[in-house]
Amino acid sequence: MEDGESYPIDNQSFFILVCMFFYFKKFLKKLDWKISTQFFYIMVVNSTNFDKEVIQFSFEKPVLVDFWAEWCGPCKILSPVLEKLEKLYNGSWKLVKINTDQEPQLAMQYRVSGIPHCILFYQGKVIDSFTGALPEKMIRNFLDKNIPSEEKEQVKKKLQSGDKEQIKEGILNALNLPSVDHEIVKHILKNLILFIKEKDLNTIQKILNFLLPYKSELSGLIDYIKKYKHEESFWYDLEKLFLINEEGIQANILEEILKSFQTTKDEKYKQMLILSFQIIGQAHPLSNEYRKKLSSLIF
Repeated sequence: MEDGESYPIDNQSFFILVCMFFYFKKFLKKLDWKISTQFFYIMVVNSTNFDKEVIQFSFEKPVLVDFWAEWCGPCKILSPVLEKLEKLYNGSWKLVKINTDQEPQLAMQYRVSGIPHCILFYQGKVIDSFTGALPEKMIRNFLDKNIPSEEKEQVKKKLQSGDKEQIKEGILNALNLPSVDHEIVKHILKNLILFIKEKDLNTIQKILNFLLPYKSELSGLIDYIKKYKHEESFWYDLEKLFLINEEGIQANILEEILKSFQTTKDEKYKQMLILSFQIIGQAHPLSNEYRKKLSSLIF
């Protein structure tokens, strides 16, 4: 063929070309929509728009931030799983991605030491996180535990009502939820004293077993109940353990338990002290103080 010449196109070929044109036009339109609504808002999150797209938006719905990098193999495994789940959850949470190489300050601010690292924000705060390319089932469990639902909000409303009967009903309703968040766990533990005062051992054990996946340290309390539930002072001692959450009387209760151990050398009181440290927090100043006092009696 010489320059300027062209191949003739018959009617059938022309028809095929026209069909291909409109097909690809439609495809590109869809692709453009995907880029503008998914790629732009999910992928391009940086220090400039972080406050708007993450912190402020989290007051509307939870935002899951995926810290990643181009060179990270596990990040590429996790990414499609997160995008799939975002669609499956039908807009109940928002996914954003931050490239740690491009945004090292954000990574440093949120103490990202390994990637992929995902942080869930809600109501302007970090509520949970995980690291690594977890299996889809584990990520679903993470989301189910932390993503708010109408049922969870109703439970929280009862737990925060201030009415004892409403609080007890809220705790029992929580036991029927597939999962609960840290706020619900905190309220349940704080109000477990209501069932202790009623000496409802069956319900107490159900509650503690339900909460065990969220607070593994409760295993010690579960073992304590199994071991000492038939003792005469069991309910008095158990109530004492949970009253330790009340500000102003913590030191008095710890001192009373310590003196009981000092006098009797009964392992029960030693275990009560250890459980007390877990209840008020291992880093609590009173935990540190009475841990030292306990050690001085043992060694």
